[in-house]
Amino acid sequence: MMTIPRRFVLTVILTATLALAGTGCAHRPPTPEERLHEAVRDLAHQLKLDASQEEKLELLADAWRAGREKVESEGAPLLEDLFVSIESARWDESLLTRLRAAGQVLTDDMAPQVIGRLAEFYASLSREQKDRFAEWLKGP
Repeated sequence: MMTIPRRFVLTVILTATLALAGTGCAHRPPTPEERLHEAVRDLAHQLKLDASQEEKLELLADAWRAGREKVESEGAPLLEDLFVSIESARWDESLLTRLRAAGQVLTDDMAPQVIGRLAEFYASLSREQKDRFAEWLKGP
Protein backbone atom coordinates (compact mmCIF):
# COMPACT_ATOMS: atom_id res chain seq x y z
CA MET A 1 0.00 0.00 0.00
CA MET A 2 1.34 3.39 -1.00
CA THR A 3 1.30 6.23 1.53
CA ILE A 4 0.84 9.84 0.57
CA PRO A 5 3.61 12.01 1.93
CA ARG A 6 2.46 14.16 4.82
CA ARG A 7 4.09 17.25 3.31
CA PHE A 8 2.02 16.84 0.12
CA VAL A 9 -1.24 16.57 2.09
CA LEU A 10 -0.39 19.70 4.11
CA THR A 11 0.49 21.58 0.92
CA VAL A 12 -2.85 20.66 -0.68
CA ILE A 13 -4.79 21.69 2.44
CA LEU A 14 -2.90 24.97 2.73
CA THR A 15 -3.40 25.77 -0.96
CA ALA A 16 -7.12 25.02 -0.79
CA THR A 17 -7.50 27.11 2.37
CA LEU A 18 -5.69 30.07 0.82
CA ALA A 19 -7.74 29.80 -2.38
CA LEU A 20 -11.02 29.73 -0.45
CA ALA A 21 -9.95 32.64 1.76
CA GLY A 22 -8.88 34.64 -1.29
CA THR A 23 -12.17 34.18 -3.10
CA GLY A 24 -14.14 34.98 0.04
CA CYS A 25 -12.22 38.20 0.62
CA ALA A 26 -12.47 39.25 -3.02
CA HIS A 27 -16.27 39.30 -2.98
CA ARG A 28 -17.79 42.71 -2.39
CA PRO A 29 -21.28 44.06 -2.84
CA PRO A 30 -21.88 45.83 -6.15
CA THR A 31 -21.58 49.61 -6.23
CA PRO A 32 -24.63 51.73 -7.08
CA GLU A 33 -23.11 52.31 -10.52
CA GLU A 34 -22.72 48.56 -11.08
CA ARG A 35 -26.30 47.92 -9.91
CA LEU A 36 -27.62 50.61 -12.27
CA HIS A 37 -25.63 49.21 -15.19
CA GLU A 38 -26.92 45.70 -14.46
CA ALA A 39 -30.52 46.95 -14.20
CA VAL A 40 -30.25 48.78 -17.53
CA ARG A 41 -28.75 45.72 -19.20
CA ASP A 42 -31.38 43.42 -17.71
CA LEU A 43 -34.25 45.72 -18.64
CA ALA A 44 -32.99 46.12 -22.21
CA HIS A 45 -32.82 42.35 -22.51
CA GLN A 46 -36.21 41.67 -20.88
CA LEU A 47 -38.04 44.24 -23.00
CA LYS A 48 -36.12 43.45 -26.22
CA LEU A 49 -35.48 47.14 -26.83
CA ASP A 50 -34.50 48.52 -30.21
CA ALA A 51 -31.59 50.98 -30.56
CA SER A 52 -33.78 54.07 -30.13
CA GLN A 53 -35.38 52.68 -26.99
CA GLU A 54 -32.00 51.66 -25.57
CA GLU A 55 -30.78 55.22 -26.14
CA LYS A 56 -33.76 56.58 -24.20
CA LEU A 57 -33.09 54.09 -21.42
CA GLU A 58 -29.44 55.20 -21.28
CA LEU A 59 -30.56 58.85 -21.05
CA LEU A 60 -32.84 57.88 -18.16
CA ALA A 61 -29.94 56.07 -16.47
CA ASP A 62 -27.72 59.14 -16.98
CA ALA A 63 -30.34 61.40 -15.36
CA TRP A 64 -30.68 58.94 -12.48
CA ARG A 65 -26.88 58.79 -12.10
CA ALA A 66 -26.59 62.60 -12.11
CA GLY A 67 -29.32 62.84 -9.50
CA ARG A 68 -27.65 60.27 -7.28
CA GLU A 69 -24.31 62.06 -7.59
CA LYS A 70 -25.90 65.39 -6.74
CA VAL A 71 -27.59 63.89 -3.71
CA GLU A 72 -24.30 62.39 -2.56
CA SER A 73 -22.28 65.58 -3.11
CA GLU A 74 -24.81 68.06 -1.75
CA GLY A 75 -26.80 65.87 0.60
CA ALA A 76 -23.96 64.31 2.59
CA PRO A 77 -22.71 67.59 4.13
CA LEU A 78 -26.28 68.57 4.99
CA LEU A 79 -26.93 65.23 6.63
CA GLU A 80 -23.73 65.61 8.63
CA ASP A 81 -24.91 69.05 9.79
CA LEU A 82 -28.29 67.57 10.63
CA PHE A 83 -26.80 64.78 12.74
CA VAL A 84 -24.51 67.21 14.58
CA SER A 85 -27.48 69.49 15.23
CA ILE A 86 -29.59 66.59 16.48
CA GLU A 87 -26.82 65.45 18.83
CA SER A 88 -26.37 68.95 20.21
CA ALA A 89 -30.12 69.63 20.23
CA ARG A 90 -29.40 72.75 18.17
CA TRP A 91 -31.83 73.36 15.35
CA ASP A 92 -31.11 76.86 14.21
CA GLU A 93 -32.84 78.65 11.38
CA SER A 94 -29.84 78.45 9.03
CA LEU A 95 -29.78 74.65 9.18
CA LEU A 96 -33.50 74.42 8.52
CA THR A 97 -33.19 76.87 5.63
CA ARG A 98 -30.35 74.83 4.09
CA LEU A 99 -32.35 71.61 4.50
CA ARG A 100 -35.33 73.20 2.78
CA ALA A 101 -33.07 74.43 -0.03
CA ALA A 102 -31.59 70.95 -0.45
CA GLY A 103 -35.07 69.47 -0.70
CA GLN A 104 -35.98 72.02 -3.35
CA VAL A 105 -32.84 71.24 -5.35
CA LEU A 106 -33.73 67.56 -5.34
CA THR A 107 -37.39 68.06 -6.22
CA ASP A 108 -37.08 71.09 -8.49
CA ASP A 109 -33.81 70.31 -10.27
CA MET A 110 -33.39 66.55 -10.32
CA ALA A 111 -36.89 65.08 -10.26
CA PRO A 112 -38.10 66.77 -13.47
CA GLN A 113 -35.10 65.45 -15.39
CA VAL A 114 -35.58 61.89 -14.18
CA ILE A 115 -39.35 61.99 -14.61
CA GLY A 116 -39.02 63.55 -18.08
CA ARG A 117 -36.56 60.86 -19.20
CA LEU A 118 -38.76 58.15 -17.72
CA ALA A 119 -41.79 59.51 -19.58
CA GLU A 120 -39.85 59.61 -22.87
CA PHE A 121 -38.64 56.06 -22.38
CA TYR A 122 -42.07 54.75 -21.41
CA ALA A 123 -43.75 56.49 -24.35
CA SER A 124 -41.35 54.72 -26.73
CA LEU A 125 -42.44 51.25 -25.55
CA SER A 126 -44.98 49.08 -27.30
CA ARG A 127 -48.03 47.84 -25.35
CA GLU A 128 -46.34 44.45 -24.86
CA GLN A 129 -43.13 46.10 -23.65
CA LYS A 130 -45.12 48.27 -21.22
CA ASP A 131 -46.69 45.13 -19.78
CA ARG A 132 -43.27 43.47 -19.43
CA PHE A 133 -41.90 46.68 -17.90
CA ALA A 134 -44.65 46.61 -15.26
CA GLU A 135 -43.76 42.98 -14.47
CA TRP A 136 -40.05 43.83 -14.35
CA LEU A 137 -40.76 46.61 -11.84
CA LYS A 138 -42.57 44.15 -9.57
CA GLY A 139 -39.39 42.10 -9.37
CA PRO A 140 -38.90 38.36 -9.01
